[in-house]
Amino acid sequence: MAFRRVGGRQSTTLVPDLAVSVPAPTDGGRTYTFQVRRGLRYSTGAAVHASDVRRGLERVLRLNRERAISIYYKGIRGAGRCVVRRGPCDLSSGVRVNDVAGTITFRLTAPDQDFLYKLALPNAVAVAPGVGVVARRPVPATGPYMVAGLSARAPLRLVRNPHFRPVDGRPDGYPDAITIDCCADGQRAFDAVGHGSADLVDADFGLDAKLHRRVDAIATRYAGQLHSTPTAGMNYAFLNTRTPPFDNVDVRRALNYAVDRSTFVALYGGGRYAQAMCQFLPANFPGHRPYCPYTAGAGGGRPWSAPDLVRARRLIARSHTRGMRITVLTGPLSPFKPWAREIKTLLDKLGYRATLRVFPTPDAYFLYIADSRHRAQIGPSGWFPDYPAASSTLQLLRCDAFAAANPTQQNYSEFCDRRADQLANHASQLPAGDVRADTLWAAVDKRVTDQAATLPLIAPNSITFVSKRVGNYQYSQQSGVLYDQLWVR
Repeated sequence: MAFRRVGGRQSTTLVPDLAVSVPAPTDGGRTYTFQVRRGLRYSTGAAVHASDVRRGLERVLRLNRERAISIYYKGIRGAGRCVVRRGPCDLSSGVRVNDVAGTITFRLTAPDQDFLYKLALPNAVAVAPGVGVVARRPVPATGPYMVAGLSARAPLRLVRNPHFRPVDGRPDGYPDAITIDCCADGQRAFDAVGHGSADLVDADFGLDAKLHRRVDAIATRYAGQLHSTPTAGMNYAFLNTRTPPFDNVDVRRALNYAVDRSTFVALYGGGRYAQAMCQFLPANFPGHRPYCPYTAGAGGGRPWSAPDLVRARRLIARSHTRGMRITVLTGPLSPFKPWAREIKTLLDKLGYRATLRVFPTPDAYFLYIADSRHRAQIGPSGWFPDYPAASSTLQLLRCDAFAAANPTQQNYSEFCDRRADQLANHASQLPAGDVRADTLWAAVDKRVTDQAATLPLIAPNSITFVSKRVGNYQYSQQSGVLYDQLWVR
């Protein structure tokens, strides 16, 4: 499976890649059978077989035993043993293949509405025989490009795969070669594009203040070459719903009313770099319906415009929590520290006695706030979903997403609403793309927003600067800038 290689909303559409077509599930949503396209070859010229897909999944599970990506494939029969045990991984019971007929049958332990999305991720790929768990040389490719060579001291270079054949939804690339320098200094990278010695620089996760000034100048000097595009990511502050004072819904709602989201947009760089948001599901996402109850003049589908301090103070008075101590936690990441300071200032303004605690590393921060034994109250966080389904974001607030005393769980608010889970379960039983599922996910988003499970802050933009010789710029909500679809004179 793959995502359509186009820009905009259509970029979230699933299309067959190595498969002939997108199959409908059988056995109550627990079985998917694919027919592999005939004549497929790797960049080495070797034939692609159905068993290579199973080999690729076994390899990725062995490589990611301790990482979140393994969760996506644990629903395949036998995958659970691959994650918890060392040594070989055997998915023969859950991924049945026939190399002669070219068929692959996935057998799941339970229905999974998002399974096809998970198969479209770059982790679920065909891997040729002879490729080790840790590759020492480029892995043979099935796409339009292949890796020309690997070196720790040189940029990554992609060249055409001579054996690639385009199909609907998986077009050929335009450039003959693509060189990617992932470690280039930000300032020098923007300068290189401006001078024409490089063709593109992009940033999906924010820029420092110095680069903001550089980008703002570029927007004036190089009109039409700078692109600012909304992403599927979002930033919020968790509110521990099991620890005072945020175990009181009035307090959580009060903070949502009181926060000035425009300040957080400004701290991120301004409107070119982000938009304010006050619901958990990002815009331009399946299941999103504009909804913002926490704003001055709320109603009628209006977006956030300004804080409502009068209503916030009324709710705090009703909660009888004024004067309580609150510790605002944060890591050293930018812009988390200035955001945390702003949250502390707001809490002081609302009558609480707030203090700020800064952790020395991002890992120390996230491990601390995840562990319920620490009773962390509030702090900034962010999320960028791996695939474009409402469940991939709203899963963070499900009851079963919280695990007590677990430093790797991601439901930092420790939120649980049984009715929201019921709606989510119903939505998950419907086929992907079903309009009824979108309606149900919108209801889940509304419910967690009404319960003020978090403090939504901003939705970040992707910033891309291209050279004068680049055309056909497209930004995919799933894949980012489509380098292979650029026209380069």
